[in-house]
Amino acid sequence: MASPPGRFGLVGNLLLAAGLAAFVGGTYWKTLHNVSSDDLERELEREIAEEERRQRREAAKQQQTSPQ
Repeated sequence: MASPPGRFGLVGNLLLAAGLAAFVGGTYWKTLHNVSSDDLERELEREIAEEERRQRREAAKQQQTSPQ
């Protein structure tokens, strides 16, 4: 039967787990930060442009239908 890992084994495992968690967490944050900032910026610009077009169309319709 194998003996349980000693103190060095536990410390090594904890260091490895901390390193992996830091790598995964950093990669996740960097990916989300890059994707969200680019996509959000483009999405907001697109939404603003669509809203401006919609408002211009409504204003043009109101001018055409208003009595002169």
